[in-house]
Amino acid sequence: AETFARVSGNFDYWLAHGMMPLDLYRPDVQVLRSGKPRVVVGLGELSVGQSIEGMTRALADKLGSEPLFFPGDHFGFEAHADTFAQTLHRAFSNE
Repeated sequence: AETFARVSGNFDYWLAHGMMPLDLYRPDVQVLRSGKPRVVVGLGELSVGQSIEGMTRALADKLGSEPLFFPGDHFGFEAHADTFAQTLHRAFSNE
């Protein structure tokens, strides 16, 4: 109950400074397409079918690429650290 009260007390701050900026952000696709290094859009395999998949695919489409699938969900780097690192290495190596 104590943790819930503390978290609830932070909700307005989290919404205003965490969620709203993300919701309002519009990437500059031209800059992302023309820059170096290339931008790779990643998606957790367990996030397929969720709203984040649509956003991910929309950005990847605008960049003229396909999403790179990582193991797990939004926090796959934590739960699947080894395979996440291997996937990340392939992305950096352009394999």
